[in-house]
Amino acid sequence: MESEVSRVQLIHDPRALHDDPLLDGLLALCTLHQKPASAAMLTTGLPLPKQRLSVELLPRAAARAGLQGRVLQRKLEQIPAIAMPALLLLKDGRSAVLLGWHGEDQARLLLSESDGGEVCVSRELLADDY
Repeated sequence: MESEVSRVQLIHDPRALHDDPLLDGLLALCTLHQKPASAAMLTTGLPLPKQRLSVELLPRAAARAGLQGRVLQRKLEQIPAIAMPALLLLKDGRSAVLLGWHGEDQARLLLSESDGGEVCVSRELLADDY
């Protein structure tokens, strides 16, 4: 019986039916900074185009969790270590959280598609997708 109730609640929340990489990345940042947050808390009342968090609304959503930030266009090598973890906007509307680097050429990432699992990719591969 509980599973039916849960399923009904998910169906009534349109955000549950849409992939939202920016929101996933922001939730990962909240977790890393030990800021309790939920998708609903970060987005309720925001004018979400296509039920997805937009780049323009990202700072407002982050502020709801007590995080400050702004959207900057920088090359990977221009992101200082002190600014990490940093939310990267990737091609095709995807996102990743850059945790840091292993040496000079291996990026440590949390991909929005990986549901929280850390992956390492080459700087070259990340640059192609960034």
